[in-house]
Amino acid sequence: MCALALPERGRSDKAAMAGLIYGINEIRRYAAHYARVKDIFRGFNDPDCRTNGGMAKPAVSRFVDYLYLFFVMGMQTSNYHLFRFDTMDRKRFKEYMDDPNAPLLRPKLWSTLWKKSTFILVHDKYLFHCLCEYHGLPCPRCYGVVRRNALPEAKAFLKDLMQKNGMETFVLKPVWGLMGKGIHFISLSDVDALERLIEHDDVDDEYSDYLVQERIRQHPELERMNPHSVNSIRIVTFLVPEGRVEFIAAMLRTSSSASPVDNFSAGGMVAGIDLDTGALKKEGVIKTPKIRVLTRHPVTGTELMGFRVPYWEEIKETAARGQKTFHYIKSIGWDFAVTPEGPVIIEANQEWGTAGLQAANGGLLTEKNRKLFARYGLKFYE
Repeated sequence: MCALALPERGRSDKAAMAGLIYGINEIRRYAAHYARVKDIFRGFNDPDCRTNGGMAKPAVSRFVDYLYLFFVMGMQTSNYHLFRFDTMDRKRFKEYMDDPNAPLLRPKLWSTLWKKSTFILVHDKYLFHCLCEYHGLPCPRCYGVVRRNALPEAKAFLKDLMQKNGMETFVLKPVWGLMGKGIHFISLSDVDALERLIEHDDVDDEYSDYLVQERIRQHPELERMNPHSVNSIRIVTFLVPEGRVEFIAAMLRTSSSASPVDNFSAGGMVAGIDLDTGALKKEGVIKTPKIRVLTRHPVTGTELMGFRVPYWEEIKETAARGQKTFHYIKSIGWDFAVTPEGPVIIEANQEWGTAGLQAANGGLLTEKNRKLFARYGLKFYE
């Protein structure tokens, strides 16, 4: 008599459940993607979305481009004009990475490069500052944290702080802030009006904390670019499994006006940086209120092409050291300011955006970067 070898029921049940969960998640991802179909042609004929007001492709070609991006590549169309797809062959679209928040891409990134459990390490600006100080990473001096609902009680402390340290201004920014929102440069005369200054901040919790930091004195070369803002450098690092750090891309961010905020989504200008030399390699790009491509800074007239970021090698060395320190996060977008004495880390971003980097540098999906992403099983459209 022969006995039949039956599969273990427990193992097959687990495999079936895993397959079911995977299938449900895939359905959810694609449902979220196709739910955005109503926005697919947003900005199609909006003159503010066109690069310098122009358009290279006829309407029919652009119409096919939009359909190709959304239905064939599974990519959002919102950055069509920003990436200047209207000037390039459709085959080159695959050089560009979608927004990290896009429904089809976000789960892939969060299951490989990023983790929810590590998000707080860089998103909580006070915790991040403390970790940087502990590990010897250069960062702006922090004087403390004040509560949003305790600002009246903090005024005496802030005035005393400024007088004892001879400070003309200090920086007040939300511990959990994003995209440059809620950042204020406070002078002594502003302290008594703090409640009025922050009442429109995009901060949900009345108990939200504000970080009190020194105002950075930037390097004279960056002051020459725009003296109204602290012109920052965004550089993206990538930790390969063997522990080596590679660089994905970098850009200079500067205010395009007399505003102190250099954030791209708030009207700032970006320009790509050559990773080897630290020189600006392309024109500057402004996203809002309309897309513009410039060869000189709109405020100072400083020529962009060839402008060299000071202390470039030190920036890369510090970013690499930071990536190894925060090794639980496999890829980080670092924001640096450069002082006369060297670079300092303003903040780090786990979920670094792709819009500004690609507007400034071109597509991120180079052959080198594809190989890096593939080390963690991340594959993109071929």
